[in-house]
Amino acid sequence: MWYSGDNGTIEAGGGSIGYATSNDGVSWTKNSNPVLTHGAAGSWDSLLVYAGFVLKNASTYLMWYEGARLKPDGSCCKFGLGLATSLDGLSWTKYAGNPILTSESSSMPYVSYPWVLMVRGQFKMWYACGVYAPYLTAICLANSSDGIQWSQDATPVFRGTEATTDWDGGTVYSPNVIYDGKTYSMWYSSGNSVGTKYQIGYATSPDGITWTRASGLPILGPTSSEAWDSYDSVDNQGMLQVGGSFMLYYSADQLDMNGKFVSYKIGLADLQRFSSSPNSLASDIHY
Repeated sequence: MWYSGDNGTIEAGGGSIGYATSNDGVSWTKNSNPVLTHGAAGSWDSLLVYAGFVLKNASTYLMWYEGARLKPDGSCCKFGLGLATSLDGLSWTKYAGNPILTSESSSMPYVSYPWVLMVRGQFKMWYACGVYAPYLTAICLANSSDGIQWSQDATPVFRGTEATTDWDGGTVYSPNVIYDGKTYSMWYSSGNSVGTKYQIGYATSPDGITWTRASGLPILGPTSSEAWDSYDSVDNQGMLQVGGSFMLYYSADQLDMNGKFVSYKIGLADLQRFSSSPNSLASDIHY
């Protein structure tokens, strides 16, 4: 597992990518040091690097990741997506031509959360696009023949509903996409229109462009009070398919009774624990 972590000082370059291993997908052993860190002062990723997506292509691991630097006025941030390669998943080399994808659009300057598939010899990347502050993103799509040069679609392929009564009426981000040869399945994170609760949803598409939500409900959200994932967000999920099984890793935060931040951790859910109908999801996922 590659994951994002920081030391609580993002503005001082605290965001890095860590690595952990497991024999069962439940009990994990962390590597003692991050495997990818921010770049040198003045570089495009001098502030932070955050994990995106890792794809093994033949004998090489390819990692598309998020990077950022401060703007010239010292404010946060100028974002981009970079590429790094590795033969073992531990020692990574950043592509010299990074960033491989940015957004010069004044309406959508923020790019993050890349997820990449190879479909019929072509790379497809779904990623969050929008603005960082206030945080409002949609999901965009880009295509590439080599994983380096990308052609971005002009408009997002998936947005929040914008309805004040919907759980996903606000920002949408962190797309996880699996393609079974017929249908694209996407798990995504989203927040309500006022940004007070973030949960995970599910949608399907015949082409990766036009998406249909599975239902009007999230499939996973915060649990009961005082649990480790009981506060406002269950999101930033990572879907892993192992044979016919699906393992959904997610991050969540917790506050104590005084409203003080306690922790931000990674959890695991399976299909049986999803809050929406397992039968309808199973038919969409094509077990």
